[in-house]
Amino acid sequence: MPQSITLCTALSASARRALRIAGYETTDDLANEHTSEILVISAGYLFSGAELGLPVSECDGILEATQRTKRDIVPSSQPASQLMGAEYRFPCPKYAFMDRLLPGGLSPGQIVEISGPPGTMKDSVGLEYVRSALTFGKEVIIIDLQNMITAGILRNLFQIGYNALIRYLHIGSLPELMVFLRNLPSYVGTNTALLMISSVHFPFQHHTQLRGPKRGALLKVIKHALLPACTRGLAVITTSQMSTKMLDQNGRLANFETGVKSVLVPQLDGGYLPAGCTHRVVLVPNSPRTGHVVARVLSAPTLQPDQKGPEAAYEIVSRRLSHSCEGLGIPPIIATN
Repeated sequence: MPQSITLCTALSASARRALRIAGYETTDDLANEHTSEILVISAGYLFSGAELGLPVSECDGILEATQRTKRDIVPSSQPASQLMGAEYRFPCPKYAFMDRLLPGGLSPGQIVEISGPPGTMKDSVGLEYVRSALTFGKEVIIIDLQNMITAGILRNLFQIGYNALIRYLHIGSLPELMVFLRNLPSYVGTNTALLMISSVHFPFQHHTQLRGPKRGALLKVIKHALLPACTRGLAVITTSQMSTKMLDQNGRLANFETGVKSVLVPQLDGGYLPAGCTHRVVLVPNSPRTGHVVARVLSAPTLQPDQKGPEAAYEIVSRRLSHSCEGLGIPPIIATN
């Protein structure tokens, strides 16, 4: 049911006042696509909304209310099979350890982030989900941010008949990524089932000046673009590198001089992903010489914050993933959320 802007406690007083002045009367008005674009642009490029004259923090709050309103509305572009309750899942048969971490496979509306150091075959795992979606006759969108997945690689991996189902884009900068996310609905058709973003961390490496609120605002642009897409049934895979975090003897953040141990964490914090539909998976080698790797779910909608996620082990042999390494005495993974 639409709610009066004046009575919407999810918005601050200044946001309610600005919205009323701009002509918005109910929360249904916030579901308008034009409104969402204005707010995403203002949050993404870190200046006040042209129509509302609000700071980024206020625009972010309005965006949250916008997405809540949209989730209550059945989108007209949703496939009829989903409206009738039919559901499909994408398995990962070549890399069966992922099916152990995500029982039943990748579902519509689900997000999986796969993080790991170089050489852990993150993109290969993601492309196996792409292959699975293609076998269902579904369209996929592949975004390459670091030249890890090229058009030539895709031609070699997939049969000619699948070419019409793949939309491939190479994006070379952070502003280009923001523009793509703003226009994501125009890329998603009624048969589009999967979006893969390779090396989502990479554009942020070239903008070291983006720290604190500025970096957080850009990460939330990604979140606010993915959330409505997942609500409409789009499955999403992102891949990312990991970084080293130093901790002192009390487990607090430290530097290389005061730290006593290091842990591997995904380069981007989880704030860029909607928590209610995201599984964060890390792939961490236990030894650079043996090729033994452990995959662990760091966080998932069904996991409590202090609950350890499921694990599965595999082995890399000649740049290919091998069978599970259960029973080989692999030590525990060193990674934190």
